[in-house]
Amino acid sequence: MWWRILLFYQLTAAKVSRYIVGMSKRQEPFWKAKQASRPPQPKPQFTPAGTGKPPIKVLCCVFTGEERHGWLQPRLSSVLLRLAYDPRIQLSYAPVHAVFPVCAARNLAVNEFFLKSDCDRLLIFDNDVAPPDNIADAIVGMPEEASIAVFPYWVWLPDRMHTMPCFGFWENGVMIIPDPTILKPGWQKMGAGGTGAMVIKRRVFTEGKLTAPWFKIISTEDKGQIVSEDVYFTGRAAEAGYPTWLDTDFICSHFHTVDLAQINLGTVLLLKRFTDTITKKYGDNGIQLKSLIQELQPELAKAAATLRADVDHAKEIAETDAKNIEFNRSISLKAIQDAKDDDAKRAAKGN
Repeated sequence: MWWRILLFYQLTAAKVSRYIVGMSKRQEPFWKAKQASRPPQPKPQFTPAGTGKPPIKVLCCVFTGEERHGWLQPRLSSVLLRLAYDPRIQLSYAPVHAVFPVCAARNLAVNEFFLKSDCDRLLIFDNDVAPPDNIADAIVGMPEEASIAVFPYWVWLPDRMHTMPCFGFWENGVMIIPDPTILKPGWQKMGAGGTGAMVIKRRVFTEGKLTAPWFKIISTEDKGQIVSEDVYFTGRAAEAGYPTWLDTDFICSHFHTVDLAQINLGTVLLLKRFTDTITKKYGDNGIQLKSLIQELQPELAKAAATLRADVDHAKEIAETDAKNIEFNRSISLKAIQDAKDDDAKRAAKGN
């Protein structure tokens, strides 16, 4: 047995010796010689096969904060990797971490990253938004006439205790949430929207119709934030000729911590609005929500009766909400007009 071990070591030593002698005779390092022996490698292909078009240069900014130590929704991370390997897109990435307030973070992304790059579009995500896996199809398929696009998601309204879509029409200084029944599949023009999941073309910032600061939060001393930075930006953009578009085929998830007690009361508020609508439309004919439920589904009549006390309480909240909406509208109109006046002053000085 011992002679087999000795023979193995002798053969191994001979092979190592020959390898060292051979390497000492080379005129260049072995890794360069190995590389030179490879066949020529094709140059990187920057035009997606079969399209004849160069890829769209996209700068993606993801906004994170200290509340979860820069945490990124796992599905969002997966989507970013898909975008990086999509041949139709040439992706650059710039994280924006712990910049407050959020309007400063958005302006930083535009001024310090996007406008200093050669990218065609700015893609922005909040860290708790999860876009669909095929979001690249929406970026590539964005209509030419669309300058801003929001990918639909929902936000929680703590004052009204229910969720709300992040998009709507821009009317008289306020974003009006559309009736869901009017939405159709595919691309459609809205007016304004949220920046939690949005893509913006470069021309919005370079054609001179808008001026910095692009994003701004409007607040009052007694009520706090009245106009968010995204509604301020998209509202001004809509009035400058860049309305927000959306594609209902690409819906994002939004992960948010919500008090379930608030959700329950918010549900009661929605039932109150539904009750008022039925009464207003059919009350003259003697039809009430209770009788309508009893006719359609008799076993629900008892459940409807138990909601009476909550509905009475919700009426007070609904009346307060109506007053707040009108107040917010006046503040928003003033903010938009102030921005227009500032733009006009800058234009006058430039001439």
